[in-house]
Amino acid sequence: MTSRHPFLIAAACALLVGCASGSDNDLALDPTPATATTVSTAKTPATTIEPIEQPTITNSDAPTSTAPEPSTTTAASSAPANESVEAQVAADFEAAMAERSRCGYDPATCDFALIAVEGSPVDQAVRATMTSRIQNNLRAVAGHGEFKVRVDDVEIDGESAIVNGCAFDSVVVFDVSNPSDPDDDIIFDDLLASTRLNWELRNTNGFWRLFANTRLERLEGGDLCGF
Repeated sequence: MTSRHPFLIAAACALLVGCASGSDNDLALDPTPATATTVSTAKTPATTIEPIEQPTITNSDAPTSTAPEPSTTTAASSAPANESVEAQVAADFEAAMAERSRCGYDPATCDFALIAVEGSPVDQAVRATMTSRIQNNLRAVAGHGEFKVRVDDVEIDGESAIVNGCAFDSVVVFDVSNPSDPDDDIIFDDLLASTRLNWELRNTNGFWRLFANTRLERLEGGDLCGF
């Protein structure tokens, strides 16, 4: 098995560094230092997993992307509005992660504006990763691994939001010398890893986009998330 470079070196490693190599782990979004490195042995509580698209992005059943029914009582009248904002954050987060995952398969068409706030740490890391992928003929190939992410909860603070969740990545990155000839593909990065993170999103023109992230726990070779 080939080794995966930590995405923390330029932006090709994974989600937490900025390596410029080619890893997709955690979908490498930002070189924010990890605040904890000890891997917990406790399993994440079971949650309902709903596939978003291929590559798979999943989320727990809270928050959902459907706005709650209006409250019929005065005391709880403010709840639906707040829950609706959380639902939008979760939906925009899933859309951003789905696009970031798709970019690994076709970096030349990556929609950076859908993923992150322009100029943010995440934006810089993703752009550096895709530039490296294009220059070095590195691609993910459908059918080889998957990426899953779960939203555990959302915290709103004005124009910023924090998504707490967990990511699982087994996507294999290949050196595709000739894209039209799959027989000459060479495995570049096949590390399986899972990570608990906090993702920061910011409201930009009515849409929530990734800004930065912080790694809390990471496990290589296993599923820390309990998918």
